[in-house]
Amino acid sequence: MSKLCLQCGLEIPKWKNNINYCSKECFGKSRLGIPNLKLRKRIIKICPVCGKEYETGGRAGSINQIYCSVKCMNYSKRKSLNEPGFNRSRTIWKELSKQLKSDSNYTCKLCREEFPEIKLNTHHVIPSSRRGTCDRDNLMVLCIGCHAVIERLTKIGYQQNSEFSPQKLIEDIKKNMY
Repeated sequence: MSKLCLQCGLEIPKWKNNINYCSKECFGKSRLGIPNLKLRKRIIKICPVCGKEYETGGRAGSINQIYCSVKCMNYSKRKSLNEPGFNRSRTIWKELSKQLKSDSNYTCKLCREEFPEIKLNTHHVIPSSRRGTCDRDNLMVLCIGCHAVIERLTKIGYQQNSEFSPQKLIEDIKKNMY
């Protein structure tokens, strides 16, 4: 008959015949007074999102776990499209961004080079944080490099001068480039 570890309940190898723990870790836990995790009650619950049965509690799980996975937990937090208060702005933004990129023939407005759609960003001339809108007048298509430069210069401009005008910055850059 084989012996079981007093801390975790795993089988102890036969060559460790005078030992009550399977490892130094289990021995240390027992000395520190950490309760036997194997003795915690295991509970079978049903996930409210997907309806699958899952086991919780026991050695590593929490008894208070509600969902079977992180995916189900995130899904439950998402609001439906029909629910009042659902924010459609993200989908509208994606559509608007794609439309602007195709209207500009996938060309950066500053360096005037063509790029694949993935390498283009839609830039707010007046940042959203400064009450800039998502109107076409306030948006421009830039490549990743130009976008990074403009964002940095805009940030510095606002930090140094409260009267800073991002439109004037973009006009100055265009004049100096061509």
